[in-house]
Amino acid sequence: MERDFGIALALTVLGSCSVVGTVYRWTAPGEVALPLEEDLEPEQSSVHAGVFNIARPDDFIDGHPLDEAGFWARMRPRKLALVLVLAGLVIIASVTDGKTGYSEVVSITFPAYLSFIAAISLSTRDRTDHAYYTTTLAVLAASALIILFIDVLIPSSSSSQPHQHDVLVLGLYLVASALILTMPRGPRLDYPPENIYSEKVLSLAHASTVNVNGVVDASPWGALFFSYISKVATLAPGFGVADLPLLTADMRALVTFSQIRASVQRTNAWHLPGGMRFGLALLRANALQLIGVQLLSAMTAVGRCSPPYFMRLLLVQLEGDKPIDRRWGLVYVAGLFAGNFVFALGWGQIWNLAHIAGIRIVSQTTTLLFLKTLVRKEAATDSATAKPKSGDAPFVHKAQILTLMSQDVHRVSDLSKHVYTLTDSPIQLVLSTWILYSLLGTSCFVGLAATMICLPLQHFTGNIIFRTQKALMKAKDERITLTNEILGGIRMIKFMAWERKFEARIWEIREKELVRQRITYAAKTLLAAVGNFIPLLFALVSFGHYTIIQHQTLTPSIAFTAITIFNTIQYAISGFPEALVAGLQCLISLRRIDQFLESPEVSIPVQSPRNRTNAQRIFLSSASVSWPLAAQSESSTPFTLSDLSLEFPVGELSLICGKVGSGKSLLLLALLGEAEITAGQVECARSASDFLSSIGKSISPDEWVVPAVCAYVPQTSWLRNQSIRDNILFELPYSAERYMETLEVCGLVPDLEMLEYGDLSEVGERGINLSGGQKARVSLARAVYSRASVLILDDILSAVDVHTAHHIYNNCIKGDIMRGRTVILVSHHIQLCADGAAYVVALDRGTAKFRGGAADFRRSDICRSLIQTKPTSASEAQTSETPVPLLPASKPALDSTPAKTEKVLGKAPKFVADEVSSVGRIPWAVWITYLRAAGEWNHWVWFTVIMITASLGPVFENSYLRTWANAGEAAPYGPIHYLAIYAAIMCIDLLFRMARFFILYSSSIRASQVLYKKLLETVLFSPIKFHDTAARGILLNRFGKDFQIIDGFIADDFARAAELGLSVGIIFVTITFVGGVPFLCAAVVLGLAYYLFAQDYAHTSRDMRRLVSTTTSPLYSIYETAISGAIVIRSFGASTTFLRDLMRSMDANSCACHWQYGLNRWFSVLSMTFGAAVVALVGLVVLLSPTIDPSLAGMALVFASMVSAHLMYFVRAFVGLEQCLVAVERVKETSDLEREPPETIDPRPPANWPSRGEIVCQDLSVRYSPEMPDVLHGLNFQVLSGEKIGIVGRTGSGKTTLTLSFFRFVEANQGKLLIDGIDIASLGLTDLRRNLTIIPQDPTLMSGTLRSTLDVFNEHQDAEIFDALRSVHLIPQDPALPTVFSNLDSPVSQAGSNFSAGEKQLLCLARAILTHARVLILDEATASVDYATDELVGRTIREKFPSSTILTIAHRLRSVIDYDKVCLSLPNRLSPVFTFLGDGS
Repeated sequence: MERDFGIALALTVLGSCSVVGTVYRWTAPGEVALPLEEDLEPEQSSVHAGVFNIARPDDFIDGHPLDEAGFWARMRPRKLALVLVLAGLVIIASVTDGKTGYSEVVSITFPAYLSFIAAISLSTRDRTDHAYYTTTLAVLAASALIILFIDVLIPSSSSSQPHQHDVLVLGLYLVASALILTMPRGPRLDYPPENIYSEKVLSLAHASTVNVNGVVDASPWGALFFSYISKVATLAPGFGVADLPLLTADMRALVTFSQIRASVQRTNAWHLPGGMRFGLALLRANALQLIGVQLLSAMTAVGRCSPPYFMRLLLVQLEGDKPIDRRWGLVYVAGLFAGNFVFALGWGQIWNLAHIAGIRIVSQTTTLLFLKTLVRKEAATDSATAKPKSGDAPFVHKAQILTLMSQDVHRVSDLSKHVYTLTDSPIQLVLSTWILYSLLGTSCFVGLAATMICLPLQHFTGNIIFRTQKALMKAKDERITLTNEILGGIRMIKFMAWERKFEARIWEIREKELVRQRITYAAKTLLAAVGNFIPLLFALVSFGHYTIIQHQTLTPSIAFTAITIFNTIQYAISGFPEALVAGLQCLISLRRIDQFLESPEVSIPVQSPRNRTNAQRIFLSSASVSWPLAAQSESSTPFTLSDLSLEFPVGELSLICGKVGSGKSLLLLALLGEAEITAGQVECARSASDFLSSIGKSISPDEWVVPAVCAYVPQTSWLRNQSIRDNILFELPYSAERYMETLEVCGLVPDLEMLEYGDLSEVGERGINLSGGQKARVSLARAVYSRASVLILDDILSAVDVHTAHHIYNNCIKGDIMRGRTVILVSHHIQLCADGAAYVVALDRGTAKFRGGAADFRRSDICRSLIQTKPTSASEAQTSETPVPLLPASKPALDSTPAKTEKVLGKAPKFVADEVSSVGRIPWAVWITYLRAAGEWNHWVWFTVIMITASLGPVFENSYLRTWANAGEAAPYGPIHYLAIYAAIMCIDLLFRMARFFILYSSSIRASQVLYKKLLETVLFSPIKFHDTAARGILLNRFGKDFQIIDGFIADDFARAAELGLSVGIIFVTITFVGGVPFLCAAVVLGLAYYLFAQDYAHTSRDMRRLVSTTTSPLYSIYETAISGAIVIRSFGASTTFLRDLMRSMDANSCACHWQYGLNRWFSVLSMTFGAAVVALVGLVVLLSPTIDPSLAGMALVFASMVSAHLMYFVRAFVGLEQCLVAVERVKETSDLEREPPETIDPRPPANWPSRGEIVCQDLSVRYSPEMPDVLHGLNFQVLSGEKIGIVGRTGSGKTTLTLSFFRFVEANQGKLLIDGIDIASLGLTDLRRNLTIIPQDPTLMSGTLRSTLDVFNEHQDAEIFDALRSVHLIPQDPALPTVFSNLDSPVSQAGSNFSAGEKQLLCLARAILTHARVLILDEATASVDYATDELVGRTIREKFPSSTILTIAHRLRSVIDYDKVCLSLPNRLSPVFTFLGDGS
């Protein structure tokens, strides 16, 4: 009766919970919709409000049903059968017994309720309702089946055999459970993949269709066992993201982005401290998953603790003097299996939810940070004057933002893997202590109290890790920042032969980082020692108190059950330190993220341009403008534009001119809303963030130009790594007529004629495949083609030759395509542009010296001062702006038909190669590379010996415990003797375990040093072509994410794989020794099946990890592109488009990560089920074999209880190790690339080479690669010592290629280039490049101070530096007029972005003056400065380099008009033609 009552009560509780849930579902007002962008309040900042309206209702659905009618037709017979079976249960319960007690009522009402739910489900055609009813019925029916099976299995005191009625009911419940557990929870779904992925991802698909994640239609049984993942596990090698099932809606970036923005908006109102604010927002947005983890953890903790309980009961029965009751023994064996099985299922679901939460957190945090980047004031990012408000990083460098996105985001998400310990560990501790109390009595509390002494040590170690992690992240920031700068300025570094010096600089930072990594490893070793010492201390104190103080006898059932419990407690307690470390790392990253989210933003227009009526007027009223955060500078006086009152005429051309550093670019940024308006008012049209994304596919030519939309062309061209056409279109639809007109007026047609694939040619990263003039014109063409009515152009004419400048001005700026559009142009071409301007503004030192019409400007003194410093000859004046007819082919070329760009030439080859993922197992060469980097052979011999000894420790411990337990009351020695030996064995085992960690962590640091040094050296000394064709995102991924894995993960995975592999082998040998041949045969069958599953898991998981890596690199590239071009993106209204692009890449990466984690879950359930079977098998063997004594049985069961976890974690650790070795593989691939010729070659040139500077070129032919045609062909010329040679010619005519030949960036395939009689091909590159000096077309500055920028390696006195600055006229002669250049400690931001292009060119010239080179090459060195400064600089060059040989590439003829010779470069289809014209006259 009591048993019947218990069953009835359990069914009542289950049914009541179901009734409550079902009634709530029926009476709820409706499903809560996910937050759309328009639901957010617009008055908040852009990160927190609805400025970026990109969500559509279709984005929030999982997919569209496939063959829905057919699905319901297939489900109806199954549901009818289920209703009939459940009705049969009701009938049987009604007619079998006439009793009407509580148990009998429940036996009728429970199946009746199930029948009612099944009948309702029969009529539903809604997918979500069907899934709910199916899940409810599955839980209730399966629970009833398990309860009734237990009732039948447990022997009854009244009868030895179960009643036929009970068997019949059990059979019907079995049929009902089978029907419902195998019933799909919905039809298969399909979702358009083009809504999620980019065309590039979809083009790589092998499968014909892409369906939604199978979890949406999986049966309850399939969801529990993750059987829907099996088709992913059997994918053929080489699969891509598009071959994987799509993510469900709740994991897609757009949905998670909407959720986190809504959550952030709510939590920001609470004014919490930094770190907690964003952390709470994440908790709110992911509450469902995290609460589910806690609930499952509570249930799973019970399952984990039940096997030791049943093991004790089994051992007690084996110890007894009475004959063994086999039926009760089978109950205990079944309990062993059931406990492990339930734990396996629950554990899989816990980690599934935890990893879903982790992926969602990564997606949410990444998209939110990217959005912040799109609205954050760019100058604030670049300004080196910004000071942090606290000791945290102020994110003044772009690389720091990359670090935030690549590392901090993942540190935050990693906490989701540890939240289960909040529930799991306490419950396990309570249950384990209760079982221990039943075994040892009060001794367990004594042992537990003894372990409390370890808590202060854990707290101390946690503080060390907290401080070290903070310092480690700072060092990583510093290293990634410098690495990013080096990669961005690699041309300048190679020009100046600075590779070794910058290698030393970055290695110094790397050493600091590794010191902190060593400290982290030491703290982790200490934590591991404490974690292993806790069960040791627990066991020794508990056994000692039990046997010595309480004078009790240690029996096998007590000893081995206690050991199992001690292992459980060790696991529960060890979870706390791991969670503590993860929590501390997460807190540090959350604070950094919060600080970044608090940085100032630009004001983004919310309304569309058509709704803004007053946006046409462009004016400044008594405005004072400064760079953002400049007021916080402590080392210099901030530059400010003061008291400006200007109004630019609408629909006309306005010209802004002035000397270098007068504030022209700052004025443009003020109009764009990018600068700080400290006083007055600034009004200008600005594009809405969603302008580009809201444009349709077809646009009428009459409606092409949209009022109040802006376009911006910066001084330094910003291009995407796409084709020329895609850069010009910039997400706009292709209009052939307008596109061809744009190419023509921007002077691009001749350039496209010379490119094999025309406008389909890729520009490369940062436009590296184009010349400076070509980049400027493509950037201009993007603005001209745009729909903007306001074009803001910053010095676009400086990078092109005079003829092209005239063509652009006459045909583009003043052409028909600009009619009715407002153009605000900054230019030094005053004589060319001033007469056509309706409004002219002349700036000088932050004030407007002139504002008005062109005629008045021509008569003003400032006009004359900007054109030249003193009267010149008539001939020179004529050459200043008028294009002399040196390029007869230029005009026809410009007027030639652009039809060539429409040629069908096939797909253009990619200039920047995509990252390719290898397939298959990790090659042995990669293993050998890592092992050699980590240590010599004797190192690994010692490691092997220590590993084997440590792995045998449990065998020694349990063997001696068996001896102690067998001794019983007649033991020959006292308990102190046994306890002392047992303690000695355990302490020695602990020492060997810690020695293993020490050796591995030391090896990891050494491997990090060796691999990083080789990678850094290879990248620094690789040919320039490699840097031109390799995406910077891929290289940053190598130095960033890949080395994060090598530094922090490989050692742990290596240790776990080695330890668990040896442990599994030892466990099976031990169990086989106990179980004999029967166990061995059964184990072989189970092992073979397990091996087949493990094979599928291993190869797919390995390739999935590679896929995760390759989908991460595009994220880096998008980050870098958006960070460097944020102002341009905002000005064109492309922010929403870029955010959507990031979400597409994010979804691809999330998909790969999800299925990687899904494979782990699928395999863990299989492994733990296999382990449960092994435990049950061992239990059967010891139950049925009378020769096995209780102590041996206990030892075998202890080892068997470890097999599932050890086997699963071994395979996962080994696969994880292989996955981590993918990082080594990628680093090795890059490290093994071809390098440049040697730095030095014997015999080396004389120390004073070149002493004369005489240059002889003999039949020189140059090509960029062996398979490409000659770029220079048969070139012959001679330059005498001290001659000044000017090289002029049209953009793209080979002038820069000639300069590259001097530095051997491109090698001669024929002929010679001799300097002072020495063939440069016979010299080492360092000897060559260090003795030549170049000022390249694109000036490169490294961040720091003025002193460190000009004197990179501290080789000059301050007086010399000041003299160089005066020579280039950056410091005025009047000391009463200080500038930022008057203080050598003035900050220089990354890439010198806090200076104008002209100032950067002059700083590079000052740096060159400090070298006193005998051969000086200037490649458009003064293109971005005004004419007056250009003339002054020309005089300086002649004064500072009177005896040096100078080669000057120039577009301004006046810059080279007084040179000894002028060389004319003529463009040619096959190769440029260089013609020497004699002297300047």
